[in-house]
Amino acid sequence: GMIMRTRDGGKTWERLNSRTHLYIFSLSFPDRLHGYFVGDQALVLSTSNGGESFFKRQLQKVFPPEIQDYALPYIEPKLYGVNFVDDNHGWIVGELGRIWGTENGGKSWSEQQDSLMSQWKRAQNTGDDPRFKSFLLPSLFGLSFRNQKQGAACGLEGWVVATEDGGKTWKFQQQAPKPGAPPDVLTPGAPQIPARDPLFGIQLIGGSDGMAAGLTGAALRLQPGGVWAHDPSVPALPFPLSQVRFSDPQHGWIVGLGTILYTEDGGKTWRMCQG
Repeated sequence: GMIMRTRDGGKTWERLNSRTHLYIFSLSFPDRLHGYFVGDQALVLSTSNGGESFFKRQLQKVFPPEIQDYALPYIEPKLYGVNFVDDNHGWIVGELGRIWGTENGGKSWSEQQDSLMSQWKRAQNTGDDPRFKSFLLPSLFGLSFRNQKQGAACGLEGWVVATEDGGKTWKFQQQAPKPGAPPDVLTPGAPQIPARDPLFGIQLIGGSDGMAAGLTGAALRLQPGGVWAHDPSVPALPFPLSQVRFSDPQHGWIVGLGTILYTEDGGKTWRMCQG
């Protein structure tokens, strides 16, 4: 539950009273005062005064009383990613493929993952309750929105999902082994050998670009047509890469286990940073 704040560009930090002991995995500030944090046990924290105080809630599906006992494995999912593009419009992703969206600054939230169900071809096991079919979706770790309409998320099993309408509908995105190569024809949810690396971080950059990063040094770049290709410009590293962040279309960082990569030419070249 630790939240730290700096007011001098990182020279000094102070610990804030988050009012929780739960793990916090992601945060998003659309401006200096409004911030949102998500974490363990469906935790959502928000502040409207730059962290002077926090409002705490749990964001989870409410099950009918007659199936609540059967729903215990799906209650209080971990929430891994949050992104707000302004004070009102924000999204959260997490465990079991959960996607939530708000258009009023978090006063109310709506689930958005149902549009993925017809695309996800994972067969249920014998005895599985069909009422929990949507919880077969892969967990989502990273989230990024370019504006109020265009967004993408990534996660377990290496899939990227994207929306062009603010989350009303989401689609699984195909991948290619390198830029310019034909995309694969894998079916979302179908068994795949070898398995794709999980993707932990994603960012949509500028008007049409994007990058994602994950386990064993996986680095993908968004291509025309919504295809994500393995980026040969990123040094091949055997380490997990957890986040990608660009401050503008030219300057960006990829970080991971003991690793910081930096580019100042839009990703044409990357260099290792040492401290």
